[in-house]
Amino acid sequence: MAKLVDFSSYYKENDKGIVQALETQINNTLKELDKIDKTGKSDIYGDNRTAALDDLKKYYDELTSNLTNVLELQKEIHESYLDMMDEAQDKFDEQIDTYETINDLIEHDMEVISLIYGEESYSKLDEYYNKQQKNFNSQLDFQSQQVNF
Repeated sequence: MAKLVDFSSYYKENDKGIVQALETQINNTLKELDKIDKTGKSDIYGDNRTAALDDLKKYYDELTSNLTNVLELQKEIHESYLDMMDEAQDKFDEQIDTYETINDLIEHDMEVISLIYGEESYSKLDEYYNKQQKNFNSQLDFQSQQVNF
């Protein structure tokens, strides 16, 4: 989240981000250079073209540096997002494994009941069939939520 806040400092809706401010400064400096070329002097630099060019280079270098930072930050955010998605998928897989383990335990209990009471112990097996059905329904609900995610 902090990286998104950092990223938003470069570009803001009100054109007050770092990159936007530097673009404005470069454009203003270019206008002043144009005035020097057309009239021989500007309101800010007078007739000092060298100072205007120095400022233009300084702002351009700052803009280039900040754009490099933006690209690096974008890459970090992208990688962080992918890591988060992988982590979420791992958690989903763990939950599915838990449902499968529960089902295996229910099936084991059903086999034990069949061995002890015989295959016709319907009332005892019915309880486990209901548990198994509930587990399957929970698993389906979870997988539906996973798809929605």
